[in-house]
Amino acid sequence: MDARKIAAIAQELYPEFLLDLEALVNMDSGSEDVEGLQTVVDYLVPRLGALGLTPEVEWHDQYGPFLTARTRGSGEATILFLSHLDTVWPRGTAAKRPFELKEPFAYGPGVNDCRSGILCALYAVKVLQKLGFQNYGQLILVFNPDEELGAPWSGRLITELARTADVALVMEGPTFPDEFIISRAGTMNYTMEVTGRPIHSGVAPEDGRNAILELLHKLLKIQTLEQHDGIKVNLATISGGEKQGIVAGHASADDQVQISV
Repeated sequence: MDARKIAAIAQELYPEFLLDLEALVNMDSGSEDVEGLQTVVDYLVPRLGALGLTPEVEWHDQYGPFLTARTRGSGEATILFLSHLDTVWPRGTAAKRPFELKEPFAYGPGVNDCRSGILCALYAVKVLQKLGFQNYGQLILVFNPDEELGAPWSGRLITELARTADVALVMEGPTFPDEFIISRAGTMNYTMEVTGRPIHSGVAPEDGRNAILELLHKLLKIQTLEQHDGIKVNLATISGGEKQGIVAGHASADDQVQISV
């Protein structure tokens, strides 16, 4: 295919792409916000159908809708496009800081992770159709609702689809323009819980064991893992203690460790 022709078609579709991007960014759909996730699916389904794709939705009461859309060509290869519907942002974020375009950058919750990825999959199909290119066996577009949680439900569904594919493309936005990423970090999520010995802090604190203090020591040690190349640590949440006047008898923290391959 002529790269210049592909670029010209993409440029022609760019204003339409931006309108769709603005609409999606301005929709709240955090993980487990099933109402917001369904709103995104309701926006995508008619647009996928207009391209001749066949949309299907599977539902999970906790995680929401898992959307796939398929179209067949005249070739042999099955190509899988993966992007996710959920963002990390709580409901109300889109109203607080809606979509904003300051060329060459766009801003807003989920704009790069993964609203633009959703649309890149959809618009790739548009470009192929305008080119009249059908030398593929099947295109499968997948939009999962729980990626930001580690895909606890959809991971199995994606694995099953991936086994049928010759090529899989994850439509997450790259760090730099025109960057093609062939590997990303693996993520491990941990909840660490510490049990101490609660006691009145003014009567005999020396007989207590402060769970918060012990947890802080452990978290500082975990943070030192970043001294190794390819490892990033995110100490995400922390909680503990009963109330003022008591040596904390319990503390917990959520940690995320990313390892680049």
